[in-house]
Amino acid sequence: MSILEEKSMTAANEVSHAPRWAQLPERGTPAMLRLINWIAVHIGRAAARLLLYPITLYFLMAHTRPGEHRMIT
Repeated sequence: MSILEEKSMTAANEVSHAPRWAQLPERGTPAMLRLINWIAVHIGRAAARLLLYPITLYFLMAHTRPGEHRMIT
């Protein structure tokens, strides 16, 4: 087996063992991504970083279904 074939097989195995979150559809919108980018460029990265906390909290809370417990590690 050639080195190229080994690398190809290794990459295929890594993709098949990807975490579940990698298979979930994107939930953000292009408009919001452009907005956070505009804020980072025009207002500053510090302001954009501060906004990431409530954005992350929203996505964590919005994805949890009733009765489902989320373990954050």
